Amino acid sequence: DRLDAAQSSETGLLIRRALDLRAALKLGVRVSLDEIRADEFYAMLILEEERERLDQERIDHRTS
Repeated sequence: DRLDAAQSSETGLLIRRALDLRAALKLGVRVSLDEIRADEFYAMLILEEERERLDQERIDHRTS
């Protein structure tokens, strides 16, 4: 189906790697920047920005 195709696309695999790296870092795995590809790093930045935006939207929604 379309979800499987998206997840196995180049972009989907990049997002999966970025999410896996983020989870590993949260678990305390030590990874140097030399071990992270540039595209993975930028994907991690985008994911973090989106997470912060979503959190802010939730806070704004609760206070309105």
